[in-house]
Amino acid sequence: MSDEDSTVTEHEVERLKEMYDELLANQSFIKGLLAGSITAVVCAGIWGAVTVITGYQIGYMAVGVGFLVGHSVRLAGKGMTMKFQILGAVLALIGCVAGNLVSFGAIIAEDQGAPLVASLLAIFTSPLLAFELLKLTTQPIDFLFYGIAVYQGYRFACYSLSEEQVAEVFQNDEAEDEAEGGIDGEIDYETDGQQKLS
Repeated sequence: MSDEDSTVTEHEVERLKEMYDELLANQSFIKGLLAGSITAVVCAGIWGAVTVITGYQIGYMAVGVGFLVGHSVRLAGKGMTMKFQILGAVLALIGCVAGNLVSFGAIIAEDQGAPLVASLLAIFTSPLLAFELLKLTTQPIDFLFYGIAVYQGYRFACYSLSEEQVAEVFQNDEAEDEAEGGIDGEIDYETDGQQKLS
């Protein structure tokens, strides 16, 4: 491709800016927050259920939590700015920690024959107890999974202009140029014809 063909015109820049501004106008931080929070809570519940069913605390489930939370924030919030990425990362971490705590609550409830709800309330209403449980049971590998989850939440929580959208702008601009060129050609032809007839 020549340098002339690869040059971005002022019209294309303006069109891309208009498209970006339109996407910014459609974003909603509140919707992203609500969707991400709900997804984090649901993932935490699933994490606890899997722990009870299998009898194992599966750390790599954190990766799935980050992926799902990030996508939920993006689909609902339609965000285009970094604050949505930070939101996705924070909610992913919260979902992972909550998932571990739900697992602990389920295990304690099963061992002691106590109601699950009472066990979970005891943990989530006592930050000190929750911290001690996490400190006693967290393994070094868990930090790796947490890090991946945070990265997933950050990465997938935000939209960006896709290659297809950018290509569409250039295609439309080329089509407009061709249409204008065709009209100019017809006008020149008619003008030449009049001159020949005169």
